[in-house]
Amino acid sequence: MEEAAGHDDKPSIVMHDRDTKFTREFIATLKARGVRTNAPPKASPNLNGRCERAIQTIKYECLRQFIVFGKPPDEIDTVKRNQIEVKSYVGGLVKSFERKAA
Repeated sequence: MEEAAGHDDKPSIVMHDRDTKFTREFIATLKARGVRTNAPPKASPNLNGRCERAIQTIKYECLRQFIVFGKPPDEIDTVKRNQIEVKSYVGGLVKSFERKAA
């Protein structure tokens, strides 16, 4: 907020999740500066889809660059498509992928 103080386009609303780092004092400071806050309802990660997707992309890109130590590359276990279970929610708009139980 301090960095945006000199700009003409100040944020009018801040969307955030319910993490503990967003304290009452933080929200009060934003409100004192005329910025509204919007947190999604509890236990509803699918409502914050764009942020969740950005975080997922960052995680995947980091893991893609990850090097496994201790096993030669030809011994790394791979998951075949028939070992993956796909769960669909909201009429197929949201999908979850999990490894099938053995």
